[in-house]
Amino acid sequence: MRVALVYPPTCDPTAPYLAVPTLSGFLREHGVDVVPVDANVEAWDAILDRASMTKTRDRVETRIAALESRESLGHGEQLEYAALWSARGDARVAPGAIDDAKRTLRDPTRFYDAAAYDEAVRAIEGAQRAISAAHHPLALDFMAYRTPFGLTTVDEVAHESDAERFPFHDWVTSDLAPRLRDARVGIVGISVCFPGQLQPAYAFAHLLKKELPGVHLTCGGPGITQILIRLSGKRLARALGPFDTAVVYEGEYPLLNLARALERGESLRKIENVVQRDALLGARFAPGHGMVDLRALPSPDFDGLPLDRYFAPEPMLPYDPTRGCYWGKCTFCHYGLAEVGTAKYRERDVRAVVEHLRALSTKHKTKRFYFSQDSVAPKTLLKLSHALIEAKL
Repeated sequence: MRVALVYPPTCDPTAPYLAVPTLSGFLREHGVDVVPVDANVEAWDAILDRASMTKTRDRVETRIAALESRESLGHGEQLEYAALWSARGDARVAPGAIDDAKRTLRDPTRFYDAAAYDEAVRAIEGAQRAISAAHHPLALDFMAYRTPFGLTTVDEVAHESDAERFPFHDWVTSDLAPRLRDARVGIVGISVCFPGQLQPAYAFAHLLKKELPGVHLTCGGPGITQILIRLSGKRLARALGPFDTAVVYEGEYPLLNLARALERGESLRKIENVVQRDALLGARFAPGHGMVDLRALPSPDFDGLPLDRYFAPEPMLPYDPTRGCYWGKCTFCHYGLAEVGTAKYRERDVRAVVEHLRALSTKHKTKRFYFSQDSVAPKTLLKLSHALIEAKL
C-alpha cells in the first residue's frame, strides 16, 4: 500500500516542516512505500510565477470591469470593488517582478543584500494581496488563510474548494492529482499542523476525492486533532467531511496500522486513535496511547522533498531532539497533540541526535538545522553542544 503524505498550504515556504519527514522516516523503516509531497512550497511556487500572476492580473481587471458595468453595487460588492482597486497596482506589477523576487530569496548573495531582499519581500507580499483580491473575500499569506465563509458549515467548506474561490485549485487538479494517480497511491494523508492549513486541507481533500475516487483519504496533525477530539457522533462525522478517516494525537503507529489494515482488507474498528465513520453513531475512534517513545524513532527522512524549491538560499532542515514539555503545569495549555496540557516530555538519546545530524548533513550537503520542538531542557542543550563539539560537527 503506497502512501502519499501531503503537507498543504499555507505555511512558511523557506524550509520543510517536520510532519512529513518524520512520518516518512517511520513508515519507511517499517517497509511502507511513501510518496512525500510538500504541497505548501510547490503550490506557492506555482501560483507565484509570471504566468500565474498574469492570469491573476487579468482576473482582477475583468472583475473590476464587471462591477463597473452595473448600475449599483450592494454592500458586499462595494467591499469587493474596494479590495480589487486597492490591489490593482500590485496585480499589474506582479507578473514582471515575481520571478526575480523568488530568485533573490534563493540566491546566496542577493539574499543577504538588504535592498534586494526588501524588494523581493515587497514583490511577494504585493502578489499575495493581488491573489487575495482576485479571490475576494479571501486574505492569504504565508502564515494565514482567512475567509469569512470557510469553516462555517460543511457546505461552505466544500464550496471554498471551487476554482473561483480556491487559488490553489488548478495546481491540485493539474499537478498533484495526476502525480498521485501515476504513482498509484492507495492512501493520501494530509497533515494539518496550523489553523491556516485547515481550509486548504479540506479543499485539497474535496478535489482529490473527485480526481482519485478510489483512494483512501485521511488527515492528521495538531490542527485537526484539536478539533476532532472535542466532537463525537454525527458532529464528528460532519467534521470528517471529504476524509474517509482521520488520525488524532501522534500519528506514527495509527497511520502504520491504518495502512496495514487497508492493505489486508481488514476492519479499521480496533485501530487506536483513528477516527472512522460508524453506521449507528456517525463517527467514532478507539482512544489509545497517544505518545510514542522518541528514542525508538528513526531520523526524519527528507528523501523525495524538493529541497531546491524552498524560498531560501540553502537548505535548512528541521529536527526534533525532543517532544512535549518538561514543565507541563500550565493550566491554560492544551497545545498540539495532547487533549489536556502539552504532551509528556521525551528526548532522543544525545548520541543518536549527533549521528542523525551527521548523516543528514552529509546526505543533503547542509550545516543548517532548526531544532523544532515544544521545549528542551537546558541541561540537554548543554550535553548536545558538547557532543557536537566532540564529534567535530
